Amino acid sequence: MTVDKNVFALDSIPSNKAKKAGPSASAARVVESEFVSASRTRSVPEAKLDSAEWRSLDPSERVTHGINVRFNDYELALLRAIAKREDRSIQKIIKRLLIPAAQQAADSES
Repeated sequence: MTVDKNVFALDSIPSNKAKKAGPSASAARVVESEFVSASRTRSVPEAKLDSAEWRSLDPSERVTHGINVRFNDYELALLRAIAKREDRSIQKIIKRLLIPAAQQAADSES
């Protein structure tokens, strides 16, 4: 039995998917290039910490915000080891270490 290769060629099957409208690949590269260039030259003025703002808040208030922090393998392994040793979550370890350091840093800028 002989099989005609053209019968099974995927290129010959019409696609039901509509082409997405949008910038061409070269236009997207130009936009990306401009964005990268601008991000390298962007300068953000250093803001003085408004000590009155954080001092007026209740430190025992219920947690309502979260952030995403990236760690390398070493940092994450270190945090995991501490969390395991203390039988606490990594989040609790970070918060226990970070908040006093942040308070000290804020106090030293006042």
